[in-house]
Amino acid sequence: MLTTKGNPLVKGGSLYQTEEKMKIKMLKAVMVGGQPRKIGDIVEVNESDAIELINWRDAIAHVEETKKSARPKK
Repeated sequence: MLTTKGNPLVKGGSLYQTEEKMKIKMLKAVMVGGQPRKIGDIVEVNESDAIELINWRDAIAHVEETKKSARPKK
């Protein structure tokens, strides 16, 4: 049976089936999700949108910094 679900050639289709969220850091000022984003903004978007923006070199994956635990004093 042929279907169009998930077909990237059909409007609304995607190669990536997940709806996971991903944080990205903007490298260029572009519209994301209908909102203007500036260089350096941290944005949480669907994983498929994030992959497209990263492939277009408009963004990079954002990795949150972890705080180092304080070392106990001797």
